[in-house]
Amino acid sequence: MSIIALTANTSNNIKQECLEAGMDDFLAKPVDKNVLGAVLVRYLDRDF
Repeated sequence: MSIIALTANTSNNIKQECLEAGMDDFLAKPVDKNVLGAVLVRYLDRDF
């Protein structure tokens, strides 16, 4: 299972903090639909 952080917090180190906490990827709001689609495809293509 993959965990993707979705946050409105865009401080300089929040992405690194999320990844260090064990999340697989990071998206900041507002989310661009093309970026969201690419991230979802990347993780949905993995074996479960």
